[in-house]
Amino acid sequence: MLKDIFVNRFMSEKQSNLYWITSALFAGAFLGLGNFVYASNFSKFGLKGLGVLGPGTLTVFTFVKILREYLYYYKHHKWFKA
Repeated sequence: MLKDIFVNRFMSEKQSNLYWITSALFAGAFLGLGNFVYASNFSKFGLKGLGVLGPGTLTVFTFVKILREYLYYYKHHKWFKA
């Protein structure tokens, strides 16, 4: 049921402004949070500190990418976009 609500609400042909506003707010929040975590905890390590945070960021972006591709497949029943 929740999946149907998400697909119908956010992934419809007429995407509402709510989707883009929410995406922008989350992007700003996560970028700000990432900067705070790096500055307060890992800045003393320099580039090695980025090596600590890098795999976590990669994991989150990979998960989001896989989720978006699956939702496209669920809606269109094909893996590749034309």
